[in-house]
This record gives sequence, C-alpha cells and structure tokens, in this order.
Amino acid sequence: MAIDAGLFWRRLSQLQTCFKSEGHWRKVDAISILALDRSDETSFNKSSACFLHLFGRELPGSLLIMVEDTMHIAASCTKCANLEDLLHRKPPSMENFTVVIHRISMHSDVEIVCKHLIDVIRQSRGGTRLGCLTKMQHSSNLSDSWNANLLKASDKRFY
Repeated sequence: MAIDAGLFWRRLSQLQTCFKSEGHWRKVDAISILALDRSDETSFNKSSACFLHLFGRELPGSLLIMVEDTMHIAASCTKCANLEDLLHRKPPSMENFTVVIHRISMHSDVEIVCKHLIDVIRQSRGGTRLGCLTKMQHSSNLSDSWNANLLKASDKRFY
C-alpha cells in the first residue's frame, strides 16, 4: 500500500508550522513519538493517531523525531522501503525541510541510531527540551533502547 505523498507533505508542513510557532509546543527543542508495536496494545492511542495522520498508516515499532527543519524516522528496513518514495516526491514548498530515514534491524543498529538521534536533538534549538507522549509505555527493542538513551541523556542536562 503506497503512502499518499501529497497528503504527507501537506500535513508535515502543517506540523512544522505548529512546531515552529511559540505557543503550540511549549517551546520544546524536539518532538519524539514512538509508535506502539501492534502486540503491545489493541486500543487506538495518540502515537497511532500521529502516524496515521502523517503517513496514512500506523508504522508500528517506529520512532519519529522532529527537530526544527528535519524529521527523522527510525523504522525496520521493510517500513523504510515504503517511506523512501516520499523523499523523491517532495514538493518545492518543502525544499528547506529534510526527512531522514534510519533503517534499523532487530539487533545491530538500534543503539547506534538512538544515540545519533539524541545528538540530533541536542543540536536542535536549545537542545534540552524534548516533547513526547509520556503516558504511552512501549516495550520493544527500539523503545527500550530509546528510553534508556533518553534516561542517560537526562543526566546530562537533557529533560
């Protein structure tokens, strides 16, 4: 099932506009959204709503990081293959915005990608305030690694 590129870029543009405005995101430096694995919870949740809104599908087991002019998506190789078409169909109105896709395997790349994304967040704006869906609890290789890296980063003036 193909992702509607036009709809994705329009909605991403709206998200970027809200993110850049001072009032909407309470002055966070980045936004982090983990998509639940389907086995974790059967009910509809906020992270699912975000992924459905942007991509038209849930992308379970994926991580989305939004910084000022870039969105990073960490996902399995299969999901990334479905997302790559979006990069080739970027409209001229989004030429100053970048989407970076990070392929992760079950074991090897997760820790490296998570550490890299922490560095990306630290370089965004003030680099210390992360907006996330804190009430959502996740349990997967990606989410466990992401949460562990966030915990380590919080000891270094990151909250």
